[in-house]
Amino acid sequence: MNKIYLLTAAFAVMASLSGCSDTELASIDTVQEKTPIGFHTVGSQMGSRATIIDAGNITSTDFKVYAFDGEGNAFMGNNDTDNDLSAHNGVHIKYDAVNSAWTYNDPSDLRYWPDYSLNFYAVSPGTVPEENSKDHYFWEINNNSQTIIYNSFDEYGTSSTHQNLDVMYAVAKGQTKANGKVNLTFKHILSQVLFKAKTNDDKLEVEIKGINFHNAQLAGSFTIPAEEPQRTDWTQNPTASTLTVGMDGQVTVKSTGTDVFTKPMLFVPQVLKPWVPSDKNIDAANKDKLTYLEISCRIKQNNTYLFGKNGFETLYVPFSATWEPGKRYVYTLIFGGGYDRDGKAILQPINFEPSVEDWGNVDDNTSTDKDIPLYQ
Repeated sequence: MNKIYLLTAAFAVMASLSGCSDTELASIDTVQEKTPIGFHTVGSQMGSRATIIDAGNITSTDFKVYAFDGEGNAFMGNNDTDNDLSAHNGVHIKYDAVNSAWTYNDPSDLRYWPDYSLNFYAVSPGTVPEENSKDHYFWEINNNSQTIIYNSFDEYGTSSTHQNLDVMYAVAKGQTKANGKVNLTFKHILSQVLFKAKTNDDKLEVEIKGINFHNAQLAGSFTIPAEEPQRTDWTQNPTASTLTVGMDGQVTVKSTGTDVFTKPMLFVPQVLKPWVPSDKNIDAANKDKLTYLEISCRIKQNNTYLFGKNGFETLYVPFSATWEPGKRYVYTLIFGGGYDRDGKAILQPINFEPSVEDWGNVDDNTSTDKDIPLYQ
């Protein structure tokens, strides 16, 4: 898994010291016999229409951090409870572009190292847009359990103004003053999906206008694990729906193929059960929450339209997958057909099956042996 290194400076003791270097802070701390808690963070690469988190723009995100002592008392942030999930508690850490340093959003949140160890938990992003509040993205962090709840938007839909979020978490246990900065390795909890396309015949050409993704689960709760994140750390909510696949306009596909032509989509990790055209039509597939792609397109061969002669038409393609958190999946659509709503193939190849009749005799009363005179 690709990882992004986010280097965070030790946080300023107060606003007036926010421009000091690490060395200057260390010098001040030595005099005061206090060491502020700073963070060194590492992030994994992923993203969507919401900001893609990578080495080039990691400073565009932020995070909330919690710390608990060995008895479970909150040292940084509050113990979240079921009655206050929308508060998005935790100490807010953001990047100060003016001073090129990571700092406490509120200087009054600054904490110094105690004489005992602390367990740290962090969630990113820490700033939650209003539309991504309690119904779409929130968390419950306390010493005993750490849970993140997430619900995807149809962010590329024509009526949507909301963005999905590249949600990450980090854990660092048993940290003390001797550690210096707290090393936080951020890990993604969602799966990213993209599409390429090509045709299976160099004489076929496909014009794609739009794609919809049907019956993927959109929501669930993620329990922060002790080890690497797994799909089994998710508990899904039964909220299968339709998502619009983001595109920058119509795409023409040939046998040489395309690069990735869709915008990244973020999904709750899950196992997708595909629609089987021979068993069910689209209505039955929707009832049983079976997954498929709905593609608005036209298909032509040697400049003659075989599908969509009078304009764009819709074909359906079964889709199956197993998605794990923090993984980027790129699928290639290989066009050579597809199905209608009833599960019937839209393109039938012209095949030939020759047969040969047996040589037969002439009428029964006539001999098959004939003399052919070659003279008159």
